Order: sequence, then C-alpha cells, then structure tokens
Amino acid sequence: MDFYSAIILIGILVALSVIVSITTNPIIERRKKISASVTFIILILSSLCEFGYQKLSGATEGFLFIVRDILIMLEHSLAPVAVFVWTLGFKYKKSICRVVFGIIIFNFLLEIASCVAAPFEFEWLIYTFKNGVYTHAHLYFIYNLSYFVSIFYLLFETGRYSERSQKQEIQFLIAIFFYGVIGLSIHLIWSEIRVDWPVAIIGLTLLYAYMYSVSYKTDSLTGLMNRLSYDVHVKSSENKAQIIVSFDINDFKQINDKYGHAVGDEVIKIISGVVKSTFTKNNFLCYRFGGDEFICITTKNLDCDVEALIKECLEKLEIERNKISEYKLPEVAYGYTKFNPEIEILETALDKADQNMYENKKASKQTKAE
Repeated sequence: MDFYSAIILIGILVALSVIVSITTNPIIERRKKISASVTFIILILSSLCEFGYQKLSGATEGFLFIVRDILIMLEHSLAPVAVFVWTLGFKYKKSICRVVFGIIIFNFLLEIASCVAAPFEFEWLIYTFKNGVYTHAHLYFIYNLSYFVSIFYLLFETGRYSERSQKQEIQFLIAIFFYGVIGLSIHLIWSEIRVDWPVAIIGLTLLYAYMYSVSYKTDSLTGLMNRLSYDVHVKSSENKAQIIVSFDINDFKQINDKYGHAVGDEVIKIISGVVKSTFTKNNFLCYRFGGDEFICITTKNLDCDVEALIKECLEKLEIERNKISEYKLPEVAYGYTKFNPEIEILETALDKADQNMYENKKASKQTKAE
C-alpha cells in the first residue's frame, strides 16, 4: 500500500469511528446527530471518489475514462455539500442558507454539464480533458466559489453557535480554525500532496469534539451553562475579582403543582432567557445553578451598574408577564455581591450573594402579605 492510499484509509476509518460516536451519543441533539453523521458519510464518499479517479488517472478512453470522469464530477459536487450539510444542525439563518444552497446547486449543475461535455474538450465549464488529461476549464472558479462560500458559511454559523453558548471553549474553536486554514493550504501550495479530505475529516472531528464539549457543559432546557460549568468556573477563578448575581424563581413549586411540569419548564425557559439576554451582553456568564436558581458572574465588567442590570431584567420579565394569559409568570428574587480576593475567599462571596437573594425573597413575601 502506498502512502496516499494509507492516508485515505486512515481518514475513512476516523470518519467511521466518529459516525459511531455521534449516533450513540446521548448528549448531542438529534438534529446535530443527523447533520454530522451525513456530513461524515459524504466525506467518506468524497475520499473514495478522489482515490478512484487518482488511481484511474491513466485512463484516457473507454469505460474506465467514463468512470474517472464521473468520479471527478462527484468529488467536485460533494465538496461544498459536505460542509453545507454540517451547518444544517445549527439554528441557521434561512435567508443566508438559501443563498449558499443556490450557489451549491449551480455548481452541481455545472459539474454535471462538465461531466457530459468533458470528452469533447469544451472549455466553458468547470473542467475538461485535453488529450485525456484532466484540466481546469474557464468556469472552475465557480467550484472554488461554492466550496469557499460553504466554508465561510460554516464559520459564520459556528460563530453564532459559540455566541449562543456564551463563547464556551472559544480557544479550542480558534485552534480548529487555524488547523483548517493550514491544513487546506497544503494542497494549494504543494499540488502533488493530496490531503484535502483527510484534513477535512480530522477538522470536522475536532469540531464535533468542540460541540460535544459545549453540549456537555450546557443545560439542555435553558441553554445556560450547567452546574458542571459553574463548578469549573469557581475552581479556576477563585483569585479573580468578580461580580456575582443570584436569581431564584418565587413560588415555583406552586406553578408545577397547579399547571404541571410542562408549564414549569416553560416558565424556567422564559425567565432564564430574559436573564441571559440581559447579562451576557454585559460580559456576564450565566449558569443554571439548580432547578429554578440562576447565577450570573463576570470577571471582566467590574465597573458595571449591577442595580441597573437587575432593574432592566425585571422590566423585561414584566413585559413577558403581560404577554401570558394562561398563568401568571412568577416573580424572581435576586441578590448580588462584589468579590475581592484580597479580603475574602470566593465561597464567602457566593454565600453572600445567595443570602442577599433569600433576604430579597423574604422581603417580597412580606410585602405581598401586607
């Protein structure tokens, strides 16, 4: 077995292993499972197509030449499709998605036309053959355009996913980006080195690892970071000054008892969504600490007006409350503190924020009773 064949084989084995991991992973959402699995299947097919037409490079006529022509067409067509399919696992922007899909379809149609016209050495398509030798035709830039547009669209949607996930594991994501740029540049610089598909397989494997890590640290109901993420933060930031804000839903048990857990989940999603939208834009990280308790922490925006942010959050909740007629959206109790590592330990500050929150809850109940 030559080195090129070994590289292709290793890439395919990696892709198959990842497919097994994806399909048996209980954490990844079903939509992401489907798009990621189909992407790796396409990558396997693309690798086989490239391998096939490289092995048939000496075929200049007859049946093997036709097979070679078809394999080139399929490999060119599948390249942008593989990247595009991955993005369908995200909550994508439909308007941009339609544009990218249109470019990919246009490339696919030109690829089919190139496949049919290639034996006639017609140069106004994607590729052709001259004396049996594969050659880029005048419209080859359409293939490059569709491929790079799909890659940039993947980067765009991955960035939006990272933003929704409060930029968790952002350093890992940046490292994957640079790996992809360097890896895919190898073939552009040294055309005789064909590692595009193994690089793509490994790159998307790393991207899958990133998505798995983010999913593992994210609360599935609210989209906030979960208790594991919170514990990691506490251990890694105990020597950093920070602001800690605690929220707790008042009388949440009554909602569950009266309306059921489905409404209870809806209440948690509405309130956590308002908390997240208010605080993440001000460089806070938001966690679901317990069933109906949320904690927002910042180490970057220490000069912010916490009272103003809490007030903004409560006003947004009141707007949401007025939209609901089936039940009354419960109020929330809150408390906060500013942690200075030079005068206390972090656990003490966390307890202070919690205690202030319970004092606010107690005051709210007393006000209602009066």
